[in-house]
Amino acid sequence: MDEEKKDSEEQAQKEKAKPAKNENLKKQDENEAWKKVLKQDERNFEEKYDFCPTENPENKAEQVIRHGKKSTAKEKYRRKVLKRRVLIVVICILILLLLILLFTKACHQGNESPQKVDAVSSQSEEPVSQPFDSMINSDSSNIFDHAAFLGNSLLEDLNTYGLVGNSDCFFKKGLNVSTAMDETMVGHNIPVVEELNNGKNYDRVYLVFGENELGWSSRDTFISEYKTLIQKVREYQPNAKIYLTSLFPVAKAVSDNPDERNLTNSAVDSANEELKEIAKDTECTFVDVASAVKNSEGALPDDASTDGIHPNME
Repeated sequence: MDEEKKDSEEQAQKEKAKPAKNENLKKQDENEAWKKVLKQDERNFEEKYDFCPTENPENKAEQVIRHGKKSTAKEKYRRKVLKRRVLIVVICILILLLLILLFTKACHQGNESPQKVDAVSSQSEEPVSQPFDSMINSDSSNIFDHAAFLGNSLLEDLNTYGLVGNSDCFFKKGLNVSTAMDETMVGHNIPVVEELNNGKNYDRVYLVFGENELGWSSRDTFISEYKTLIQKVREYQPNAKIYLTSLFPVAKAVSDNPDERNLTNSAVDSANEELKEIAKDTECTFVDVASAVKNSEGALPDDASTDGIHPNME
């Protein structure tokens, strides 16, 4: 009887212990599940940030910081390399464009018609006793390579049209033989004549003056001032041969209706005779460009200028 009672109690205790054991098993299962979740999260973190953990889990934070710095450095280096590559490409493109420009310019110069220089040469024949062999016998492509021009707006036109080759041109609109001693070129700060005192040694210096002086009341003043200017030019360029270019004629309409400037073809002819005398007195060379452009009436052709005074390129 006692034994049956004892067995019954043991059985009751076992039944009572089952829920507790089941509860422990359940908690163990939950702990295992959380461990799996945490391990999966850790693996996801490592894969996302390319992170290799050390054996010491406490160093993970330090490794994350170090990994972030390393990634930033890599990004900066990548950007630096990219900038260098872009810069190299830009430089190569600029060099290529420069080469194309130089090649195009060389081709243009090589194919340029000699008619331009021939036209200037034909206008530069020497009509007086002083020979003009230095220009006639020289290569027309380099006549003006070591030359300088000094003068008024007619010279500006010659330079704009490219008819004076590689020469240096010093000019100003309205310039005359007197103001050339003190007025400056646009954007410059020295008198126009002093532009010749630039350290270069020119073979030839061409002076283009007279149109703006036609209205002067005293022709003796014009002659005196021109000789003073020539003396100054010779001071700056003692080895250069000096050429005095004749005045251009004007259109008949301009000549027939003169104003205070006295732009008449008779005045032009008289001034050109004065220039011949000035050239002889100063041992310069007179260049008769007027005879090369006059028509049968002794005037500038109507289609040779837009204002009847300044010749066009043709």
